[in-house]
Amino acid sequence: MKQHSFLSHAPEEMRQLSNLGHIVEGALFAVVGPLALLGNLGVFTGVSLAWPILVLIAGIVLLFLLYPLHPMSEWGLIWRDAQQRQHTIIAAAVAIAGVTELLSSRTPALNYVWPTAIILTGWLFLFHAQHSTSEAVASGFGYHAHCRRIAEPG
Repeated sequence: MKQHSFLSHAPEEMRQLSNLGHIVEGALFAVVGPLALLGNLGVFTGVSLAWPILVLIAGIVLLFLLYPLHPMSEWGLIWRDAQQRQHTIIAAAVAIAGVTELLSSRTPALNYVWPTAIILTGWLFLFHAQHSTSEAVASGFGYHAHCRRIAEPG
């Protein structure tokens, strides 16, 4: 992928890229959920290592798509954009959760990081900013509400 200006994205393109990211990350979590469940049930022993690695990769890939593909001089601009700031927080939380899940067997206190990351992500979906027209905001709100129902525990 070629580096390009953050400002080169039109609002509709930002919405489409955001939705594509949600589909890719959602598909990944659709795989991670059953893997984590199977690992916790003891069905597959190697799975307990596989799913945290996938979670870590998901966070890193999202951060890569948000920042290194754009000039470093624009990283502050990306952070100041409400939608991208929320994506950044979600990506960082997910990546940190993946790392801490890999280390949690050595430090039991880290067992709380993964659920906290999921709660934070669900909370951010409640108030997720959208670019473009009011129709895009309405469409995105419904989509994010659905994601929130899936992501939040209980």
